[in-house]
Amino acid sequence: MHQNNDAHISLFSLPGAEENQAGKSSWAVPWSDLMLVMFILFLVLFVFHTRETLVRVPVNQDGHWNQAVQNQSSSLQLQGLYTQAREKLSTPGAPVSVKMTEQGSVLISLFGEVFFSPGSADLNPESNKYLQQIAEIVSLAQGQVKVAGFTDSRENSVQGDRSIFEISAMRAARIGEELTRSRGLRQENLVIQGHGTPRPQVPENSPVGSEMNRRVEIRIVDS
Repeated sequence: MHQNNDAHISLFSLPGAEENQAGKSSWAVPWSDLMLVMFILFLVLFVFHTRETLVRVPVNQDGHWNQAVQNQSSSLQLQGLYTQAREKLSTPGAPVSVKMTEQGSVLISLFGEVFFSPGSADLNPESNKYLQQIAEIVSLAQGQVKVAGFTDSRENSVQGDRSIFEISAMRAARIGEELTRSRGLRQENLVIQGHGTPRPQVPENSPVGSEMNRRVEIRIVDS
């Protein structure tokens, strides 16, 4: 039993110990060098694993993108449109408001006589510069763009032969027509809505309140 004790190879023998008593060469590796080799090996494995993780795309059993990934992409796209709309349209005194709704859609509201006079569905010339800016934004939308017309309660006395519903629907159609006619919005993404009953968003106890309620809303939704 004793004669086999010197037949092993020592990995951690002291430096300078070149041969053992039986004339066998021993292998001396300093502990710091061994730790360095192990660290480099670990780092290489970690890098390859990280690269694989970054390029992996979640898919379902049919091989399509995971719905959560699509939703996240759509949400980021809408957030980008919201930021652009705020920068372009939210200026002091502008007859336009921009907000992100609780449902995650971008809502652009156009109000006042800059766009439509009371009882009229004809666009006023002053609206053109705002519609150009809005068209640049909605042309980037990947989902639906819903355009809805609204009236104020005072328009009941000035609509003539037109009903409130007709006025609201025609206002939405006028805006939609301007956004699609050589302005980039695809017609298949456009939805027109008219509301026959006034839906005030502020009290109509002043002319300013009436102008705020006589509006057209442009809602950009998820794709």
